[in-house]
Amino acid sequence: MTRVLLALTTCVFATTVTAASAQTPRVEVTLGGVVSGRASAGDVNATLVDSGGNALTLFKTSNRVATGTGAEAQIAVRIRPRLLIELGGSWVKANLETRVTSDFEDAAPMTARLGLHQFTVEGSLQYRLSRRGRWDPFVRAGAGWLRELTTDRTLVANGLSANLGGGIKYWVRESRPGLFGRLALRAEVRLGARHGGIAFGDAGTRLAPMFAAGLVIGR
Repeated sequence: MTRVLLALTTCVFATTVTAASAQTPRVEVTLGGVVSGRASAGDVNATLVDSGGNALTLFKTSNRVATGTGAEAQIAVRIRPRLLIELGGSWVKANLETRVTSDFEDAAPMTARLGLHQFTVEGSLQYRLSRRGRWDPFVRAGAGWLRELTTDRTLVANGLSANLGGGIKYWVRESRPGLFGRLALRAEVRLGARHGGIAFGDAGTRLAPMFAAGLVIGR
């Protein structure tokens, strides 16, 4: 009887370990797309000062980065049952928009647009919440390096980026041998922060909502 109980205990333990291993891949690679929302890029007034020190505002400009789309990739390594450390990079194509108003000659307001590339390299921590079947929710936060340049390469600037958000993974396939033995679909929303980069006036830290989705390959 003791041997039977020991055998059953061993089987249950092995099954539990196998299931836990299936649910928590040691390495996850995510490939997908990202949408970044609008963000302010600062306001600047064009001012003319005469010899007497009198200032005349020629026009006012309001700058922003429009909604953009792009691609991103991450690799995450599990360091605790619920904690992963993640390194990722992204590229987003958007437009830098400048709204010109209050022209001193009463010209009609106009908006000028210039293509903009945004590149980021970020390190993040991902914390897995309580899993429900194949649904695997998580929260995520990180920071890194930002580079922005216009499509005509007249403006180039570096800065800092940060992210805070959460999402969910749905495991389509688990515990199968081979490179694609564990596959999941991943979707998340984030609040992105940018400091520096291409900005005008006292732009400060720029905030923008973000949405990302992709395919996860687990090992």
